[in-house]
Amino acid sequence: MLGKGRKVGVAGFLLTVGLACTQLFGDEQNTLAPRQPRPPIGAAAPLTPGSMPVPGLCSAGQMRCEGALLQTCSDDLSSWVTVQRCGAAALCQAEPASCLPAACSPDEMTCAGAVLQKCNADRTGWDVFNTCLSPAHCNANLRQCLPEPCSPGDRRCDRSQSDQSPVLEVCREDRSGWDRLDACVTRELCDQTLTSVGLGGLAVGSDGMVQLQPATDPSTVVQCNLPACAAGETRCDGANLQFCSEGRTGWITAEECASEALCQSSLGNVGSGGTPQCLPAACATGEHRCAEGGLLQVCSEDRSGFIDEQQCIGAPFCNAALANQGQSGCTDAPCEAGLMQCNGAQIEVCRDDRTGLDAVGEPCESAALCNAQDPANAFCEEPLCRRGPTSGDEFRCEGAELQRCNESLTAYDTIQTCITPALCDASQRLDGCRPPVCAPGQFNCRDGFLRVCNADRTGFDNVENCGSQAQCDANAGSCADPCEPGSTRCNASNGDLERCNDRLTGWQAIADCPNVQLCDAENERCRICVPNEFSCADGQLRQCAADGRSFARTNIPPECAANPAGGGGIRACQGNTVVINPCPLGCQQPENRCRECNPGQTQCVGNGQLRTCGNNGFYGAPTSCSDGNFCNGTETCQNNQCVGGAPPNCNGFGCQQNRCNNCNGGQCANGTQFMTCDNGLLSGARNCPAGQVCQGGGNCVFNCAALNCNDGNPCTNDNCTAQAGCVRSNVPNGTNCSDGNACNGNETCQNGSCNRGGAPNCNDGNPCTQDTCNPANGCSFPPVANGTSCGDGNACNGSETCQNGSCNNPPNVVCA
Repeated sequence: MLGKGRKVGVAGFLLTVGLACTQLFGDEQNTLAPRQPRPPIGAAAPLTPGSMPVPGLCSAGQMRCEGALLQTCSDDLSSWVTVQRCGAAALCQAEPASCLPAACSPDEMTCAGAVLQKCNADRTGWDVFNTCLSPAHCNANLRQCLPEPCSPGDRRCDRSQSDQSPVLEVCREDRSGWDRLDACVTRELCDQTLTSVGLGGLAVGSDGMVQLQPATDPSTVVQCNLPACAAGETRCDGANLQFCSEGRTGWITAEECASEALCQSSLGNVGSGGTPQCLPAACATGEHRCAEGGLLQVCSEDRSGFIDEQQCIGAPFCNAALANQGQSGCTDAPCEAGLMQCNGAQIEVCRDDRTGLDAVGEPCESAALCNAQDPANAFCEEPLCRRGPTSGDEFRCEGAELQRCNESLTAYDTIQTCITPALCDASQRLDGCRPPVCAPGQFNCRDGFLRVCNADRTGFDNVENCGSQAQCDANAGSCADPCEPGSTRCNASNGDLERCNDRLTGWQAIADCPNVQLCDAENERCRICVPNEFSCADGQLRQCAADGRSFARTNIPPECAANPAGGGGIRACQGNTVVINPCPLGCQQPENRCRECNPGQTQCVGNGQLRTCGNNGFYGAPTSCSDGNFCNGTETCQNNQCVGGAPPNCNGFGCQQNRCNNCNGGQCANGTQFMTCDNGLLSGARNCPAGQVCQGGGNCVFNCAALNCNDGNPCTNDNCTAQAGCVRSNVPNGTNCSDGNACNGNETCQNGSCNRGGAPNCNDGNPCTQDTCNPANGCSFPPVANGTSCGDGNACNGSETCQNGSCNNPPNVVCA
């Protein structure tokens, strides 16, 4: 577009930028500028506990000025809301409410004739800064009175002497002063006109059409740039909310809104500082909510509100939290209306709205007795047996098996196998297996009869009448001759230790052993226990020593043993009876306890931990499912497996080091402070170096508009760049740097310094002229008075006198 003029209709252009026709020709009134909208109550400054709203603090429509802030009474009449920030306190007017236009910009200078003026602190007018020799010596752009008049063709921006409006002026050819070229709308536009080399500008052509002018040399411009926008005008550049600069030279970004749509909605929203302010986003990207009737909604792409995403089967089945985690936001109903199921022992029926189940009647006597095979008609079955001390059928004998009603009350479990069916006595409950009276094939003698242990091992049956007790030999299992002197034996019928009497006619008891197993005829004593046999005393397990005279081990904890029913089990005491409880997965030594799991089996412990079964059949310590990486989501334990979670929403800046990044580049904190993006995190605000301001992505550059780079040396070129600030270079050697006085020599620049030349030789050797020097014009030789002597000392050739600056030659003297 640069370098080519682009024309549009004047009316169309002025409607586009919002300028009045009067502005185009210099009138300062802005009839087309949009009115500043009244901000919402939410735009007011936040309240602190010490400044709570006071009802009736002000009246509806009331306006006031608080310093430079133009404020209006809030809708609830309890506080003040800032409508606009004026350029200065003196420019704020409450009645009628408006921000008066500033007469000038802060620190602006202008020339009113020969008077150099500076904008006053209130920006309502001008203060005298200096008085120059002439209007041509006054230079507001350089902010000084020049030692010499302007150069022909020089341009400058100043205020008119009459109405103080900004005027583009040109130095006259005779350097005697300045002539008006064009009236500018603002001083900034006038300055832009002279500094827009390579940029071009807006101007009205000879045909009355507004056109984009190509870049020109500022020394040739004759028209002011037109305003780029209207005073107070706002617009959106994508998501960037912008407002027209005070000098109307271009657009300033107030802030970046969350989306382009929110920017468009914010065009009429004014912040407490008087500048446009973005409305807050209605929701976060990816955020869900549940609307009436179970409608799942998601935040729109422009974040201006929620849009429909999915219709759930009802309000209770809409779950926005799950949707925010990347899961389905519409959950399934847990049941069908009216159908029943068993929850343990309790029959439950599904509610009509399918949100859950309610208990029906009293719970069944056990969970196994709850029958819901027909969901339309669940019922409680009758128990096969019952448990408890008053129950008559908790225990039973099935042959030699002592059985107990299981906890489900649906069947009997064998808890112990007695030696014979006759030794099973269910009335004794847990002690229902009675010990045998005798061993198979065991004999004893009683009243001269030889007896043998019956098949049930509950007692003895007579086998033979030996005639006398002495002739009954239970050890041999037969009738025998009378005993040998001094011999001993164990009576198989009662376990007594017996010795042959002196008459050798029979046996007499010498020790009353509890039973034959505890009788030790060889050592002629009674044992206290059966060697190596386990028994219980006061509920504690013990094992008899090999000699039967003591216990090799006492108070033994439960330990692994061979289970008579097959498989491994745990030997323990139930009351004073030794039992072997089965281990379904086997018994593990040396731990002496039932295995709890199969090797490699896993199990969830809590929501985020998993434990694994070792080779010994026991679970190890739980370990966390988390892999320590925040960026790939939170891992949980589900169905005895670790399951990955949804990654966090890091808003487009990425994730690292177990956190979300909040930046991908530097930023400006304010006009003079910057923040850097360090490894994805925004640093604290830091000050730019002195004289620099912050721009763009946190870059500190020199503020050339605020720097005074003029060193007052005509032999240096004074420039300023954003990167280096004031930059000076020497003008070419020999450049004129005259001080305006021709009588003290011709000054020229040498290596950046002004060197004074030698004074001119104003002696022309003519006695008829005056040798003088004029500071403005140099040497001059006016004639001396007519008739002044200019004799050459030779009286013979006459007396010479001056005539009009020349020495005449009179006739020679005649000496007659």
